[in-house]
Amino acid sequence: MNKLSSSLLAITLSAIAANTLHAQEYPTTQLPADSIQPATEYTNPSPSYELPKNSFYATGGYSLIVSSMEGGWPSGNPKQGLDWQVGFDHILNEKGIGWGILYSGYHSSYSESSYSGHITLHYLAPQIVCQTLRTDSRWNFGFRGGLGLFTWVEREVAMSHLLVSERSLGFGVNYMLFLDLRLDRDWSIIADLSGVSGLFKQNSYADADDLSRVTRVSLNLGLKFRF
Repeated sequence: MNKLSSSLLAITLSAIAANTLHAQEYPTTQLPADSIQPATEYTNPSPSYELPKNSFYATGGYSLIVSSMEGGWPSGNPKQGLDWQVGFDHILNEKGIGWGILYSGYHSSYSESSYSGHITLHYLAPQIVCQTLRTDSRWNFGFRGGLGLFTWVEREVAMSHLLVSERSLGFGVNYMLFLDLRLDRDWSIIADLSGVSGLFKQNSYADADDLSRVTRVSLNLGLKFRF
């Protein structure tokens, strides 16, 4: 029994000596407290690219003439029609300020029995552009406004025969608020609320005061391509 106790004591002392020798050969390195960095949450980095400075856009939608016009036709309404827009923008600086060109068109029709009428409006103008250029968000918004040429075209037809075909030229102003949902670097879906006001003289009407000024408001949806 004494031999067994002596053997156990010898083994224990040998293990203690071995651990002490190992600790001396391989000391533990203590890191400074300020060198330990806390874990950070991963966030998706913003795109490294810049949005192209040039863009084409095309939209279409509903338009309402809010100025006074003759109405009450059994079919159709000259004050409600289809609006379409095609434009070009060039951004000059990182603040989103630039210039552009806009063409805007409108068409409506009305009829009674064998008589029908068609109204088409054309507008072409240079314009200023102010918009955000955020790449960390899919959403951008902006404003366009300009001064240009306004054209009123009206055709009246009865029994398939043209009765009146009138074209009047004047000046107009346009203004637009738009919202841009970016799909990728080049393409976006855009929506806008816009207005066009035109001043012109209708030569074929003696009482044309109500029609010498036409203002319409439009709500459009379309696509934009950047390059």
